[in-house]
Amino acid sequence: MKTSAHEDIEAPADHVFARVSDFASFERMLMRRGADVTRVDLAMPPVVGSGWEVRFRFRGKGRCVRAVLDRLEPPNGMTIGFEGDQIKGAMEIELVPLSPARTRLSLTVTTEAKTLAARLLLQSMRLGKGRVEGRLGKALAGFSEDLERKYRDGAA
Repeated sequence: MKTSAHEDIEAPADHVFARVSDFASFERMLMRRGADVTRVDLAMPPVVGSGWEVRFRFRGKGRCVRAVLDRLEPPNGMTIGFEGDQIKGAMEIELVPLSPARTRLSLTVTTEAKTLAARLLLQSMRLGKGRVEGRLGKALAGFSEDLERKYRDGAA
């Protein structure tokens, strides 16, 4: 299943990439939401091949997903592959400068089921794809607004 969203951000591509590739802040966000995040390697800053193991609860069951940074091309984007017991996929982030002070952020998440139970879950998500993409778009819009506000506050 492929899900995508995009948002135009009032900030230069370099600034947007710096925020999108701030992996430590995303680790802290996941931990605040109850996930256990462990870095698999100690490369600082993360490089291609860097990985994380994320343990969390979803639908009443403990899950474990291993994520690996597959592609890192500042300031154009990155790809993070992920794989768990039942599902695998990739999250691709692309940045396109629209002007010196405006950037389009595109997020595409591709998922593939590895088990019958995961196929059923993805099938139900396909049926509600509009709702899933709406939630993804809303989350990306919130991230973009926060990024713009921080850029304005820092630039002022």
